[in-house]
Amino acid sequence: MKKAIFFFFVILLFTGTISAQEDTTDSIREEVFTMLEEMPIFPGCDSLIVWDEINQCTNQAIAIYVQHVLKIPEDLKKSGVHDKLYVRFIVSKTGEIKSAIVVKGPKSGNEQLKAAALKAVNLLPSMIPGKHRGAPVDVQYHVPVEFEYEEQEIFTIVEEMPIWPDCVGLKHKGEKHQCSIDKIFEFAETRAKNYKLSREEIGGTAFLRFIVDKDGSVTDVSVLKGIQNEPQLDSIAIGIIKSMPRMLPGTQRGEPVRVQYTLPVKFRR
Repeated sequence: MKKAIFFFFVILLFTGTISAQEDTTDSIREEVFTMLEEMPIFPGCDSLIVWDEINQCTNQAIAIYVQHVLKIPEDLKKSGVHDKLYVRFIVSKTGEIKSAIVVKGPKSGNEQLKAAALKAVNLLPSMIPGKHRGAPVDVQYHVPVEFEYEEQEIFTIVEEMPIWPDCVGLKHKGEKHQCSIDKIFEFAETRAKNYKLSREEIGGTAFLRFIVDKDGSVTDVSVLKGIQNEPQLDSIAIGIIKSMPRMLPGTQRGEPVRVQYTLPVKFRR
């Protein structure tokens, strides 16, 4: 078994309550709203019709996007920091993100956490602006961002190894395991054969390592030993592994765990 630092963070999104506004159009344009009849719309959520569904879609999309682009320095991952902060930002009347600021936290006062959270929020895409009485307005959001680091084991052998989708129906554990190994090798071999080497490419074997995570997805794909002088083939091999289907996760003592594999990917003429 090997130890690894697993970084997990949770992002929740909320908005405040509606504020009283002036009646004139000029004063509306100068206000910053927290809630109104037509809230900003995240790209893609405009295909919905009901406003409650549009708002829910937008809130979820913002949270998922920030979670996806949030990058934490490696030294913080290793330190085991557990912290939380709140970011306030505005979706402007043109739909752009502006005025992002940390309004509370982190408890540790770590400036790197602040910078990481602000960078993630500022990377949000432009949205359809919010409107009040038909006029575009600035709308304010608050995003609490929680950072958690916990140590988790990475296994190479477990009581119940991950199972390839086509092998789930088999009766015996040994059969499922062997079937899954065969399918993994077959998947990589077939897709590597489908790649047509150019005249300049010689080919070879890249050795990759990857993890079947607790949810059965393939993560942490890396090259252990690449193909000499042909790094582009290493990249192709990484893409092949990442395209594997979600599996039934491995378990130890009845609990899902992370299971590590090493796999050769061969490119030949």
